[in-house]
Amino acid sequence: MFNEEILYYSFWGNEVKAWLIALGVFLLAFIVLKIFKSVLIGRLKALSEKTKNRIDDMVVKAINSIHAPFYFWVAVFIASHFLVLNNIASKTILYIFLIAVVYYVVKFIEDLIEYFFDRLEEKKEKTGDNVGMIKLAQVAVKIILWIGAIVLILSNMGYNVTSLVAGLG
Repeated sequence: MFNEEILYYSFWGNEVKAWLIALGVFLLAFIVLKIFKSVLIGRLKALSEKTKNRIDDMVVKAINSIHAPFYFWVAVFIASHFLVLNNIASKTILYIFLIAVVYYVVKFIEDLIEYFFDRLEEKKEKTGDNVGMIKLAQVAVKIILWIGAIVLILSNMGYNVTSLVAGLG
């Protein structure tokens, strides 16, 4: 009925058996990440409703903003370790994974920056001070954050960023 020889056919340098294992790991990782997110969000929302501060609400928002493409690339990255891939394919997967992680970390840090600058703005508005400089500082900090993220990604891709950092600096 089932011909076991099929499992040992080679496809792009890996046997079908290895591809099936990688597919299983991919599906398992993707499903576990989605379940983990929904359980974690449910518990964190319940906890954040009991408190008055906004930081826990921001953490819930940050975790909730992570969507399926991120889980997809995390699952691809994990599953790729079960295959023998050529250098280009493995580096491409690593770089996409790195970009996805850096993107969501930077978005979370941006939310933190926004939170703290908003609180500073509220204090300044109560005293009647001008908040224009605060908004300008907020934009400048976000730009510096994104430039740092891009330099980090380029550095991990093997580019020599020393002259770039010196030029920024």
